[in-house]
Amino acid sequence: MVCPNCGKDPCECPEKETLTVRIPPQNNIGSLRQETAFRLQDYEEGIITKVTYKIFLQKKNVGDLSTLPSGIRGSLSGGGDITAEITISKAGTFSKSQIEQHIESLPVISEADFSVDMEVEVTK
Repeated sequence: MVCPNCGKDPCECPEKETLTVRIPPQNNIGSLRQETAFRLQDYEEGIITKVTYKIFLQKKNVGDLSTLPSGIRGSLSGGGDITAEITISKAGTFSKSQIEQHIESLPVISEADFSVDMEVEVTK
C-alpha cells in the first residue's frame, strides 16, 4: 500500500517517537513559562500533541478565606484551611509559543505551585 505521506511502498517516512516532558512545580506562572521555554529548546523540531497544566494550592490556618480567589473558595470567608488542585488538559498540535501563551493565560493564584506535562512527538 502506498503511504499517503511519502508516496512510497513500503513507507519511507522517518519513525516518530512520543516523549514526555515534565516541568516540575514552579511557584509562579512566569517561572513556569521560562522553564518550559528553556526545556522545549531541546525539541525545536518536535510537535507538542498533548499538554496538561496543574495548579496546586494548600494553605493551613488561612486567616480569612476571602483573601483567596472566589473561583477556589466560592463565597466562603473567615478562617479555615484550603487545598485546591486544578488540572487542565488540551490535545491537538501546539507550538512552543502557543504553550507559552497558554501558560500566561492560566489563572493567577498566589502561593500556588504550577507545573506542566507535555507529550512531544519527535523524529527518531
